[in-house]
Amino acid sequence: MAREVMLRIASDYTPPLSVFATASIGKIIVTVRAKLKSGMPPFIILPCETLNVEEVDEILRYFCHIGVVDKLYDRDSISRAETRELFHCLQRVHACFSGPDLDFDKACMQFDHQLQDHDFLVGDLLSLADIVLWSYLAGAGKKWDSKKYKYLVRFYNLMSELYSLDKVREAYLAAYPVQEDSKMDATEVDLPDAETGKPG
Repeated sequence: MAREVMLRIASDYTPPLSVFATASIGKIIVTVRAKLKSGMPPFIILPCETLNVEEVDEILRYFCHIGVVDKLYDRDSISRAETRELFHCLQRVHACFSGPDLDFDKACMQFDHQLQDHDFLVGDLLSLADIVLWSYLAGAGKKWDSKKYKYLVRFYNLMSELYSLDKVREAYLAAYPVQEDSKMDATEVDLPDAETGKPG
């Protein structure tokens, strides 16, 4: 059965695509309410539980914990260390993906090389690092989609096909222009594979 959470955000804040991609893969139903004051960090509220999880990094790790896919973040001691390292590495290179082309090329080259002999970044299993990398690429348009980064392209297409993530991206892009309307205090994004079909 899918878990349900409420994500509270500031009215002028757009949560990253990785939140919805992780939720979709884990079959977690997310309802977004944009009523916090500007500058307040996002947090989630769990039904029937007195628990708040704040900040995007913590929210992603919590989704890994409650989702239906095992070992997205917590693995054995060696793989878990690699997953954490890659996750934080992806956070650091996010600026490269949205910044100057030189930085973007450097980031793409780094991960294209890493994916040369593997489908995923950490061993043979999907990890949170893969979801975050896919989200960064999805948000960068198609400037990375070339023969120069053939392993990165292969990775993106594999993730999109296996987990229907292009549908998540389409729903995300359709939903968030609407959320700019101050009259909307809740936004629902229809993520594929969620049990009720209406996380947001």
